[in-house]
Amino acid sequence: MKRILSLLAAAACMSAITYASDIFGSWNGKLQVTPQVALNLVFHIEEDNLAPHGAVVTMDSPDQGAKGIPLQLEMMRNDSIVVEAPQLQMKYAGRYHQDRISGTFTQGPLAIPLELSRGTFTPARPQTPKPPFPYKTKEVVIDNLQAGVKLAGTLTLPDNFDPSTPVVVMVTGSGSQNRDEEILGHRPFAVIADRLARAGIASLRYDDRGFAGSTGNAATATTRDLADDAEAAVQSLRAQGYGKVGLLGHSEGGMIAFMLAAGKNAPDFIVTLGAPSQTGAKILLDQNDNHFRKQNIPESERCRILEIISGIYGCIDNNRDMPQKELETALAAYIDECREHNTGNSPLWQQFWNDIKQLPASLSQPWMRYFITSDPAEYIPECRVPALVLYGAKDTQVKPELNMPAIKQLLPRADVRCYPGLNHLMQPCKTGQFEEYSNIETTIDENVLRDITSYINTLK
Repeated sequence: MKRILSLLAAAACMSAITYASDIFGSWNGKLQVTPQVALNLVFHIEEDNLAPHGAVVTMDSPDQGAKGIPLQLEMMRNDSIVVEAPQLQMKYAGRYHQDRISGTFTQGPLAIPLELSRGTFTPARPQTPKPPFPYKTKEVVIDNLQAGVKLAGTLTLPDNFDPSTPVVVMVTGSGSQNRDEEILGHRPFAVIADRLARAGIASLRYDDRGFAGSTGNAATATTRDLADDAEAAVQSLRAQGYGKVGLLGHSEGGMIAFMLAAGKNAPDFIVTLGAPSQTGAKILLDQNDNHFRKQNIPESERCRILEIISGIYGCIDNNRDMPQKELETALAAYIDECREHNTGNSPLWQQFWNDIKQLPASLSQPWMRYFITSDPAEYIPECRVPALVLYGAKDTQVKPELNMPAIKQLLPRADVRCYPGLNHLMQPCKTGQFEEYSNIETTIDENVLRDITSYINTLK
């Protein structure tokens, strides 16, 4: 009798898996987090007879640049599926019916309806260049001999190219990025390269050090090291006989543009998009302030938190030459001291202290400590080449109201422009917050593209 029952149980299990097989594949849906913010999610359900419940599930969050997040398959039988990501405090329970999965997405206290349909999600990016192209491209390798780094890049040449044609070297913003500065389905540098070529201007864009096709160690690279890579690109083009070589930098890349423009091997001109003019500490403190304001944290609490964070940055500045492990220890000690004098027991403070204890390890890393202590005011006045400096009026990452006045004071000869309604990526937007970036189809505002090409062409 036991043998018969076990066989019946096995048959029932096989029946359930077979019935559920229609659910295998990719499913996508839009999670309406708030009336203003929606996130596209993609679930991949792949058959695997060796896995629990006969399947493996992963999730993509394209709007946040996250792919392949592993999920635990808690249940999949008949017309139902339940998946969890304990590390994210996330759960999705849905019911399959007629090529739809309808269910509820929960994360922490949030519980939001989420309906999925078959297929993956491909964001609309109408400005992304598509062949055929009226210009030539070729793959190149730039050698930074001093650092032992090879940078893989793309050289884009208009058909009427000659030695007098300007060439623009593009430098990405913070974080490792590929030559297109790809983010959330957008490829800003590919769009700029396309527009430059159509306007008779050549360009060189390359993968960041230690990323994609480029060699080197990104984990140990500072902004100064990345500036050396950009300088190697400029010098490489000059060594090959190219005439006027300029530099276009976005965000941190704008800092690098100013750094090189103040050096002995300065480019012939620079264009910056959302470039900081303040210390890294001030930029990060302002970004933290923006984050806390979005969370509607009471002003008194927000000011106390910002004061603690400012003190942490000050600790880094005062110990900038300290070895990494020693700095990490010093930061941990400073945070412990701060906690002794700020003994709030509210959930807000409990979460803050839980989050902040992770900071010493990340803030003592080479790139972060360099960025926090760097001050563009030291080199911006030394810029001796034509400079076009662009900002988006709704930029919440490098706010124009914080950075433009200093640029105008430090470099009065610069052509400084601010575009109404644009964010840090120079996209037309509503709020300027990061959460909007992926939902905006435009990669770069057409007026910005037009002004960049027109400005460079006036320098011929």
